[in-house]
Amino acid sequence: MKPGKAANSYPSGHASLSFSVGVVLASLMPEKSQAILARASEYAEHRLVCGVHFRSDIVAGQQFGTVLALRLMQNPQFQAQMNLARAELSAAQR
Repeated sequence: MKPGKAANSYPSGHASLSFSVGVVLASLMPEKSQAILARASEYAEHRLVCGVHFRSDIVAGQQFGTVLALRLMQNPQFQAQMNLARAELSAAQR
């Protein structure tokens, strides 16, 4: 899609991805959560700046990504992987 005014309106996949990953990472590293979520928001905002989405597309993507992350973190298999990642992060910070 070439830059310019958005031709269609739909939830931004980039915003969905940035917030689903951001929410999970923020959960793994709560001490850095503000910076992580700020970067997720900045990444999503670029879709608006580039003219490929409307504000409502960005907001819908942020909401979808957040809900997706929260649902994933309720899954026992995902929780097991998060626990492994948490242990890795803890070991790396020593």
